[in-house]
Amino acid sequence: MKKLSVLLCTALSLAACGNQTNKSNSQNDTIPVTCIEKEDTSNTHMVAISIEWPTAEGALADSLREYIGTCLDECTSFEYDDNGNLIYRPYKGDRTDGEKMVEYTVNSAKKDLINSTKESREFIEDVPPSSLGAEIFISDKNDEFVNITTQKETYLGGAHGSYQIYISSFDRETGERIKYEIDESKLSDMQPLLRKYIKEYFAENGETKMSDDELDSYLALEDPTNIPLPSQGLFLEEDGVGFLYQQYEIACYAAGLISFTIPYEEIEKFKK
Repeated sequence: MKKLSVLLCTALSLAACGNQTNKSNSQNDTIPVTCIEKEDTSNTHMVAISIEWPTAEGALADSLREYIGTCLDECTSFEYDDNGNLIYRPYKGDRTDGEKMVEYTVNSAKKDLINSTKESREFIEDVPPSSLGAEIFISDKNDEFVNITTQKETYLGGAHGSYQIYISSFDRETGERIKYEIDESKLSDMQPLLRKYIKEYFAENGETKMSDDELDSYLALEDPTNIPLPSQGLFLEEDGVGFLYQQYEIACYAAGLISFTIPYEEIEKFKK
């Protein structure tokens, strides 16, 4: 998966959404959505959020709206509790109103972004603006499932920002979230398969063919022979099950977001 700036992607997306919304709501293969976007920038902060908001009635649209709302909640704050967990400030108004939820999220994030560099600005000139860029959109779909992708990039100072992508699958008929689960007791037997596709990821991103020892040196794991499953879970694709590891989850920052698809016929025997 290529490493792109979400803020840049969002800026392009905003223009596309704007054009689409001016024409009419898109149908997105019988999933009607409207594009909602808002940005707020100054010399202290940059916030840009763009979402595809389902407008239909029914179980699927209700589930997608609820999930998108949860993703927006995770963009509302950059304050941490004593245990290192983000303190979310979810919107308490009408959570079926996507416009108001996006507006609230931008304003909430803006306050925390400004506060995150307030002390530095008292002593240092030319502090770069802190930033949040987020896109939430329908990324894949067929007769059986729909995927929602959340792309988020934040910068709170330092050498570089953080970049996250989450993908979740939903049953097209019931609207329930689909969780493709692996039998943990079979994870050790699955290691050769994981190593195979991680090697392919590196090969597709400019690395030469890797030996096992070379792969071990790339993986930032205490035990590189015991590769964990992605912390955000797995998702469905047309031709297999999607794996997506976040920054630093199993490798260094320069490795990017390691991602690959394992065909259904190869992974099925490990399913829970």
